Amino acid sequence: MGSLRTGLSVRYVLVATLALSALAVEPSGAQGVGGGGEGAGPALWATVDAGYNHTCGIRDTGRLYCWGLDADGALGNGSGLGDQLTPSEVTGGHTDWVAVSAGLLHSCGRRATGRLYCWGSDADGELGEGPGTADKQSPVPVTGAWTNANAPGAGGSHTCATRVGGRLYCWGADSRGQLGEGAGAGDQQNPVEVNSAPTNWAAVTVGDRNTCGRRTTRRLFCWGDNSWGQLPVVGVLYGSFLDSPAQVEDSLTNWAGIGVGLGTCGLRTNGRLFCSANPGLIEPTGGHTDWEAITVGWGYQCALRGSGRLYCYGTNGDGQLGDGTIITRFDPVGVVA
Repeated sequence: MGSLRTGLSVRYVLVATLALSALAVEPSGAQGVGGGGEGAGPALWATVDAGYNHTCGIRDTGRLYCWGLDADGALGNGSGLGDQLTPSEVTGGHTDWVAVSAGLLHSCGRRATGRLYCWGSDADGELGEGPGTADKQSPVPVTGAWTNANAPGAGGSHTCATRVGGRLYCWGADSRGQLGEGAGAGDQQNPVEVNSAPTNWAAVTVGDRNTCGRRTTRRLFCWGDNSWGQLPVVGVLYGSFLDSPAQVEDSLTNWAGIGVGLGTCGLRTNGRLFCSANPGLIEPTGGHTDWEAITVGWGYQCALRGSGRLYCYGTNGDGQLGDGTIITRFDPVGVVA
C-alpha cells in the first residue's frame, strides 16, 4: 500500500514497514531469495510495503518478493505455494520492478517500462484487467497498455495510480465513492479517471474505502468513506461519503505527504503533522516541526522524525505500536530500538 521510501501511501501497515524501508535487511532463511545463500552477504532492499497480512519488497537487484498470507494469490508467486514465512519471488523473474503496493488481498507493482501489474483478489475488479476475470496467482497487466504509470496504491478492494502528465485513475470497488468518479458510477474493472480530470496530480494514497491525492500545487484532496470520520473535510458528516475529490483545509498549499488507512494524516512542508478529526484536522504530536514521514494503519499511525526516531500511537492490542506493551496510546510513543 505504498512505502516510506517511494512515497507516503501506506495503509494497514505494520511497524516493520518503516524499519525495513530504511535498512539493508537480511531475511531469515536465504533460500528462495535469489542468491542470498550462506556467505553471500545481506539482502539489500530498495523499497518495501506492508499490506494487511502480507508484505512485498523490491531488492536492489530489481527483483520483487512477497511474503506472509497468500489469500487469493496476494503473494504473486504462482498457484499452490501457500503462505510464506520468508520472501518468495513474484513469478516472472523480472529485474526491473521499481514500485510495489500491498493491499488487503491484492498487490500491484510498476516496472521500469511504466507498465502496471496487479495480482491476488479480483472480487471487485481491483486488478484492473477487465470484465469477467478471476483472482490471479501471478501478475497480470492493468488494461490500457499504459507505459507512463507512476507508483500504484493498492487498498482494501480498490486501486489507484497517477500517470506521467498528472492524470489520476482508480478501479475496483466503489461502494463508498472511493474511486472518485462521481455519483452512481459503481464498481469498475478497468481504470477510470477521477472526476473533474485535473492534470496536476502528484501522488495518491489508497485506504480501505477512502482515497486521498496531492496535486502539484501541494493542495490535498480526499474522497470516499467517512464512516469513522476519516475524511478531514469540513462539512462531511460521520457515516456519509464523498464520491468526488474535496479539498482539505482549502487555504493551505503546503502539504508534503499523506497517509491513509482507517484514518488520514498529512505532513506539511514545515514538518508539522496533522490527522483527521472530522470535521477537519488536529495536530496530535505536540507541535514538533521535524516530522519527515507518516504512515497510517488499521487504527494506528506511525511517523518518523528528523532525528531518525520512530513514533507510533493508537490501537495497540497486538503490539503494533512497537513500544513493548499492548496499551492503547493517545499520544505518540517511541518505538523500542
